Amino acid sequence: MYGQMLMGGMGLMQMFAGREKAAAQAAMEQAQHRIKLANYNREQMQNTLQNMLKNEEISRINQARWRQNRAIAKAANETRALREDMLSKNTASKLINISRGSTQSLDSLLSSTVGAGLSPQSGTASALRRQLEENGHKEMMFLKDNDYYQRQNIIREQENALRKRDLHSWNAGSYYMPGPAPQLVQQTGTSALQDMSAFMGGAASATQMMGGINQAMPAGQGVNWFG
Repeated sequence: MYGQMLMGGMGLMQMFAGREKAAAQAAMEQAQHRIKLANYNREQMQNTLQNMLKNEEISRINQARWRQNRAIAKAANETRALREDMLSKNTASKLINISRGSTQSLDSLLSSTVGAGLSPQSGTASALRRQLEENGHKEMMFLKDNDYYQRQNIIREQENALRKRDLHSWNAGSYYMPGPAPQLVQQTGTSALQDMSAFMGGAASATQMMGGINQAMPAGQGVNWFG
């Protein structure tokens, strides 16, 4: 009878001790999980802030490049417009001078021809007039060609200036993907099998203890634990 009680008592003690150990282990795991989760949250906050600052710097660089490109284009376009305007005024002034010079030459030829007693329709007068007209036409054609080539030079200079823009560089934004948060996976309490194993272990310990007591006693005086 005492043996059964001793075995049962030690089995229960071993089972409850196993439960307490499991509860303590679970509490320790929960505390460690809270620490890991706090560290994870702090790390994610720091990484998110760093990524935001990095994107602000990227945006600043892109905006500075865009402003520089715009300034280059503005200066190139304004320079072309100014030079073309000056060229148009210069060409118009020269054209007026050529026209006036041609008219004055023809008037002078007419006066000289009449003064010399020649007919304005004479062959000599007609030949001289044609020569003056051809000279005036050549001057105008030269002026036209010169105006064209200068305008092409202005366009090329504008294109060279526009090539200084950086149109192909663009700093892409930075993306931050947080890793998975630490997970806590644990078994609540002990299972029936674990309780049974602990109980059986305690009972086995009690059996060994009873056997040890009887071995230590003189022969024939051992305790009848189950009597």
